[in-house]
Amino acid sequence: MSNWYLAPIKDVIKKPSNNQYKTDSRRLKFCEECKMVWEKCHADNTHYRYKDFPSYGLTRQQCVFCK
Repeated sequence: MSNWYLAPIKDVIKKPSNNQYKTDSRRLKFCEECKMVWEKCHADNTHYRYKDFPSYGLTRQQCVFCK
């Protein structure tokens, strides 16, 4: 008799990533002139600005409204 069988599926436990907000920090930018956080929406090619948004760790780049 042959010894074949399907191995049981092991539960894979994923560790939470250390930087779960990495995608947001790539998309959001901080304008130093108007002191607002802004982003460009690629779906409809519009720009959004956020007045009370934490800017810690965001790239500093002048927004389209201040250029």
